[in-house]
Amino acid sequence: MMIATAFEHNIECGDFSVPEKVDLLYLVDRFVERKLNIYQIENKRDDITNSSVQDDHELLTEMFLSNFQMCALVVQQIFRDLWTRF
Repeated sequence: MMIATAFEHNIECGDFSVPEKVDLLYLVDRFVERKLNIYQIENKRDDITNSSVQDDHELLTEMFLSNFQMCALVVQQIFRDLWTRF
């Protein structure tokens, strides 16, 4: 799902190429960027040329990436705890 969302815009534009190697950080960045575009443009119908909307977009991007980092740390800790039990 995340990969499809991250490269959805490329496919809509007729670019069917996906990089041979995609690291996780690149994938998360593309996914968050696409989800924010969907949220701001399609759902809220924001004018992305407005400077205040662009500022909000930057803040939302930082917030979402921070949340992904926290989730990754929690999952990493859970796996580490499970691994030490077995």
